[in-house]
Amino acid sequence: MIRMLVFTALLAGGCSKPATGSEKGPCYGNGTCNAGLTCLSDICVRDDAADLSMSLPDMSVAGDGSMSQPDLASDLASSSSVDLAQKDASKFDDGGIPCPGAAIWHPGGETRKVNTSVPFVGRGRDPNCTPITGANLVWTDSLEGQIGTGESFNHTFTMIGMHTVTLAVKDGANTYYAWITFMIES
Repeated sequence: MIRMLVFTALLAGGCSKPATGSEKGPCYGNGTCNAGLTCLSDICVRDDAADLSMSLPDMSVAGDGSMSQPDLASDLASSSSVDLAQKDASKFDDGGIPCPGAAIWHPGGETRKVNTSVPFVGRGRDPNCTPITGANLVWTDSLEGQIGTGESFNHTFTMIGMHTVTLAVKDGANTYYAWITFMIES
């Protein structure tokens, strides 16, 4: 009975940290998460195309510096629940995410406290859906400049205000972008 009350209190918001194995929570000790989630950088994140709703459509920059505008209607349609079997499989990775491109999986757009470490997880894929890794993934913040490189890292924000973090992924000939905006408060 007491255990049930404690469990109920935790479900009602008595715990400020996400549970182990749940979305945005720490991974289980064996590096796994609950169904539908993937362990990246010791944090459970969604492993599906719906998670891209927190980032804007990718924009590509060709080797000559010209920029192509995305087809917003098409991008919005592809982010909804679509049967991936009907799509050209060569243009999507195993998670149903379009290739080539950039995606930010964590963090979301929630408000955060200043001087608190925030984990970042993102990915990049070239036209063949091959992962782009390391220094070819550059993360910059609108207020604090470059904050990291690679698929995952942590950053502690020191400036209060609205932050837009951009992930730029370079595959040699092109650059792909994803971004997320959130508030840092005191």
